[in-house]
Amino acid sequence: MRRHFFVLPAALAALSAAPATALADSARVIRDCQDGRIDGKYSQREFSQALRNIPTDVDEYTDCRDVIRRAQLGAAGGSGGASGGGAAGGAGAPASSAAANAGKTAAQILEAATPAERAAVAQATGRAGAAGVQIGGQTVSPETSGLSPAGAANVLPIPLIVALGLLGLGLAAAGIQTIRSRVLARRTPAP
Repeated sequence: MRRHFFVLPAALAALSAAPATALADSARVIRDCQDGRIDGKYSQREFSQALRNIPTDVDEYTDCRDVIRRAQLGAAGGSGGASGGGAAGGAGAPASSAAANAGKTAAQILEAATPAERAAVAQATGRAGAAGVQIGGQTVSPETSGLSPAGAANVLPIPLIVALGLLGLGLAAAGIQTIRSRVLARRTPAP
């Protein structure tokens, strides 16, 4: 009978340790990806757990999610952006190909690109002669949607200009009052 007292706590400890080890595995992957590449070797399960457990700040301020996905593709045997299949050493090749392109101009990088990649870049930059995309029966293009440099003028709304002006006047009035009280304090003789 006494043995049951030891079995239950041992079982509970084992069950609670499983999620902790899963979080520890994903934490290792997340730490590894923050420099823009993954150097270690991880399982698909560890990559998936890391993608589910990325902290919000890491997800927002790093490209960790993309690095993990590329590494996951490389570990699965997909190209993951590297030439010649999967990357060795936990898919570090996609990041190293970016490092290989460092210092090159866009034209030099495009020279080494495949025709399909060149066509995609031309389409994305609007140099492919595309008139736009049909959405809801209307043609939408950067020039007509206000996304062109000419349509993207930075204009402050009138209420914001008025609020900033009133704030400036209030600060000026407070500054004048402070100066006036200091000048009067100097002119007033001490008793």
